[in-house]
Amino acid sequence: MFTNMFKHVIVLFIVEVIHIKKPSFTTTIDKELQEKFKSTCALKSLKMNEVIEACMRYFVDGIMEYDSKNSTIEVKEPNLIKID
Repeated sequence: MFTNMFKHVIVLFIVEVIHIKKPSFTTTIDKELQEKFKSTCALKSLKMNEVIEACMRYFVDGIMEYDSKNSTIEVKEPNLIKID
């Protein structure tokens, strides 16, 4: 279920990513997850930073909610207008 929602996030936002000079962002991430994410992005010919930025955009815009108690993600049906 999460995989389908994540694909939905990627499809809607990768098309809209704005290419501008941006500062770097670092954080600690589980090594195994990071390796799987890197290889999945490579298989799909996606840039990791663009996928992460799309997820961040969904989160701050309230389209994606994360419940840390239950480790669940809910993706609401997004408004299909271009988000700048």
